[in-house]
Amino acid sequence: MNFYSSFWAAHFFKILKMPYSISGPVVVIANQSGNTYSVPFHSGSTYEWTVPQGYSITLGQGTNQIVVTPGTVSGNISVSETDINGCTIGSIHLFIEVSSQNSIPENKQENSFKIEYNDNNHSIQIMTEQKDYSLSLFDITGKKQFESGVLNGNSILYLPSDLENGIYLYHISSKVKSDKGNILFIKRI
Repeated sequence: MNFYSSFWAAHFFKILKMPYSISGPVVVIANQSGNTYSVPFHSGSTYEWTVPQGYSITLGQGTNQIVVTPGTVSGNISVSETDINGCTIGSIHLFIEVSSQNSIPENKQENSFKIEYNDNNHSIQIMTEQKDYSLSLFDITGKKQFESGVLNGNSILYLPSDLENGIYLYHISSKVKSDKGNILFIKRI
């Protein structure tokens, strides 16, 4: 369900110019203006941004960069890109946490995930500082083949022995960041 094989094949072969992630602060102060979010610029493209209810886009709708004043609740900022040929890419999401405090703690920043498959012991190593996240693997038909429990920080997941060689899409979900649709090659020796 909601698996677009043509899109992911084009993504894999680098045919698409896709804004892989939205850059900008992931923790903001409620009602404070001047928060800038952007994706890579592609000549001839237009960008349609959506923000949670109570937020306002003060500058940049239709471009690859917007300025946002957040409301009082956390939620996703999203963008879809329409390229010069009329093809739509996205929607790309970034979860924004709203703080009611006057300052944001310095250790609150966007977390990233680095994923590596180890064919020697049939495991996936996840390198991150993120807490409370999970990983799911989907085969090329979109069927879920593996799901972890809740993970914290750097983790090693030993995969089931019956998980076959192949191309899998992984989805990491957490309260702070969602990393969807990245490709992982699994080839056991």
